[in-house]
Order: sequence, then structure tokens, then C-alpha cells
Amino acid sequence: MARRLRLQLVIERSVIAVILLAAAAAWGYHYLTFSSCAIFADGKRIAVVENKAEAEALLQESLAIGARGIARNPEFAQKIELRRWPTRSGLDRESALAVLKAKLTVQADKWTILIDNRPYAALDTEQQAGEVLEMARQRYGKLAPNLLEEPSFKENVTAQLRKVDLNLWLGTPQEAVEALFTPTGGKPLTHLVQKGDLASTIAEKYGISLADMAKLNPGGSLDRLQIGDQLKIGSGTAPLTVVVRDLITRTETMPYTTESVSSVKMRAGKVAVLSPGRPGKRIVKLAVTYENGLQTGQEILEESILRPPSPRRVAVGIRAGQ
Repeated sequence: MARRLRLQLVIERSVIAVILLAAAAAWGYHYLTFSSCAIFADGKRIAVVENKAEAEALLQESLAIGARGIARNPEFAQKIELRRWPTRSGLDRESALAVLKAKLTVQADKWTILIDNRPYAALDTEQQAGEVLEMARQRYGKLAPNLLEEPSFKENVTAQLRKVDLNLWLGTPQEAVEALFTPTGGKPLTHLVQKGDLASTIAEKYGISLADMAKLNPGGSLDRLQIGDQLKIGSGTAPLTVVVRDLITRTETMPYTTESVSSVKMRAGKVAVLSPGRPGKRIVKLAVTYENGLQTGQEILEESILRPPSPRRVAVGIRAGQ
């Protein structure tokens, strides 16, 4: 009896061993055969390649391409994970690299211009960032002959050293300034033609070329501007708004009033001018506000009366009959 039990135990153990060996063989076959590697970014699968080594090489190449030689210690903005993937199908190297370039964002520490906490331009040094902000202020500030105060920004504008998408990196402060004033969509910018306006002075005021302004205004002639014409000067609104307050002093005519007196000496309906009236004159100091070169408001700061107006006086007949 004991011998039979021992034999049965040996058989059972042998069967279990065979099952385990079969499972191990199946796992080994799966491991060796289905050895593709999936690349995940922030938990989402973006590409499957031949193996882990290929995935790591592609990530390094994509990182180097995104860094463009302008940043030390670049990194991906997304969290990257590599996982073994149970499929033989995968992208070829060129296709996988194109996917990584499209899906992944390469970032590094740069001095970044932020407008309302949104990054718009990145530069290499703090000095360059300060230069960009000063150039932006003076872009429209220099158009005001009598500044009341230093030009300011309507938005909350800061420069910070932070990790930023390297696509925002710009080689020079001049390029960065242009980016801050490049329309990004929304309501088109227009200019109302006023007396004395020339196409060349309008183009200079808004920092665009005559050729670009002509493209924005097809069908019209920039050589024959009429007062009241609406000229398009941009396809949208600029991210940055420079507020300028200019002091303007001008002499204004003060209109006179008309006073009427009743006269019984004159038949009803008759009118006689007793004194013609004379307009007055005053000197007014105005604070005129501009936003990116467009006037948005004005306020009187001071006025001096040079000559008060004299009323026009007329006699109005009220006598009935002939």
C-alpha cells in the first residue's frame, strides 16, 4: 500500500513538473519572439519599435534634434515609459522618429517672457530678456513726442528663468520683440485714416512694410488714401499691448452762445442782431492714451482761457399787428 502511494506521488510530481516546464517554455518563446517595445508619454502609447535598445536610441536622437544645440540638459516635458509590447509589428526607424518629434516636447531652462503667465518667447540670458522688454516699451513709446510717463504694458508681463518649450527660443532680442507683437488671431487690427496720414508713416507707426500692408488691403491704392478709410494693418490681435500717455497742448476755439431779448418795438417774427458775438479761445493740455499706437482715450489735465466768448445778442419782436 505504501509503495503504491509513493508511486502515485512520484507520478503527480512528474505531471506538475511537466506542466511547469511547458509554461516556462511558452513564456520563453513569447519573450524571445514578441520582444517589441512600446513608448508611452504621460501614460499614452505613441509608438512601438523593434526593441528596448532601439526605443532608447530613438528617444536620445529625438531629444538631440529638439535641443537644436541651444540648450544644455534638455528633457522631455512628458513622462516617458518603455514597456515590452506583445506584438511583432512596429514602426520603422524613420517613421518612429517622425512620431516622436511630433508627439514629444523638448524643454530646457531659458529666460522666458510671460504674458499673463503664458510663455511667448525664450532667450539665453536675463540681460537679453530685459532688453526685449525695454525694446517692446519703446516700440510705441518713441512715437509720442511728450511722454507723460514711461510706457507700460496692459498685460501682466514678467521674465523668468524656467523650463520652456524650445520652439519658443529666439536667437536675438529683435526676433523676440517681433514675436510679441505678431497678431495671433481674433479681431483684425485697423487704422482709421486721418488728415495728413501717408501710407509710409502708417506702416512705420505699426512696424509693418508697405508690401505687407498692400497685401492686407487688396483692391485699394495706398497712394490715394482718403480721410475716413479703414486700413487693415494686421490679421489679429498682438499678445502684448503697450500703453502710452502723451501730453498734447492745443489752442481751441470756444463757441459763443446766442441770447435773445424780446422787443415790443418790433413786429412779431422780426429779428434784429444787437451784437454779433465772438468766439473765445483757450489753451488745453490733454493726456492722450494710445494702445499699440491706436488712440483709446483722452482727458483734460489743464485749461487756460485766453479770451472768453462773447454772446451773440438778438432782439425778437413781439408786437402784434402792423
